[in-house]
Amino acid sequence: MTRKLGRMRPLCSLLLGLALSIAASPARAEPRLLEEAREALDRDQCREAIAKVKQLQQEKALAAESELVEGWRILGLSQVYCGSEPEARRAFVELLFTDPDFELDPHTVSADAKRLFDAVKAEQEPSLAPIRDQRREFKRQQEEARRKQLEEAERLRRQKDAPVLLRKCFERHSLLSSFLPFGAAQFEQGRPQAGALFAVGQVLTLTASIVSYAQVKSLVGADGKVDSAQLDRAKAWRTANWISFGATLGVLAGGFVDAVAHYQEQTDIACPLPAEPSKAPARPAARLFLSPTPGGVAAGIIGRF
Repeated sequence: MTRKLGRMRPLCSLLLGLALSIAASPARAEPRLLEEAREALDRDQCREAIAKVKQLQQEKALAAESELVEGWRILGLSQVYCGSEPEARRAFVELLFTDPDFELDPHTVSADAKRLFDAVKAEQEPSLAPIRDQRREFKRQQEEARRKQLEEAERLRRQKDAPVLLRKCFERHSLLSSFLPFGAAQFEQGRPQAGALFAVGQVLTLTASIVSYAQVKSLVGADGKVDSAQLDRAKAWRTANWISFGATLGVLAGGFVDAVAHYQEQTDIACPLPAEPSKAPARPAARLFLSPTPGGVAAGIIGRF
């Protein structure tokens, strides 16, 4: 029996990792069938309790570590009360491989069940010690990760709440930037509404000029003349072309005049204070000195470390 259980160490490690990973997930409701198995055990209906636990195991419905432990506890005690000691031993071994520090309450179980459980635990102690070490290391890593997460959250909170120190700066502008088309000069001066107005106006008038010119060209024949039947239409498109072209020049000139009128050589802006440069540690140095003294010369070394 001991050799057979010793081969289950890899399985126990797998169960341990699975149980611990699931234990870290959000809590969920205990399966109803597990509660019914517990009630059957309390009513001394051991066979019914065994059937319900085995159904849960077949359906793989026991996910959390606490559910696995409770299932093996109910199954082990039920096997003891039904007189099947080998099956009870196997259930207690699985229970201990899931939680090596588990103890049966002597006030709620029979003396025989408590005695068998303690005997199994003593037999499996060499296999349980590594599991305890794994659980302890896993818990330490979880606590370390949690500590780092809290420290990072606190650092980000302080960084967010820290006041931003600003200083007054000057931004210089060239007069040539006032002659940028499509509202770019107004945007550069920090007047987005005026910039959008001139940009839309210039785009619309320029588009109308291009469309009207294209219509005029489409009415010109291969001989460079307009058919008499299309003459009135061509004149209308020509007039529209000159009007739209003039409007384009007018809006463009208006943008230039507006930008020059609002031109400022420099504007005040707020700049973050530069980070204080870290002071480099003084480098070690040494020098020789000579000093005249009455009746001779004194020599020495001056050093900085």
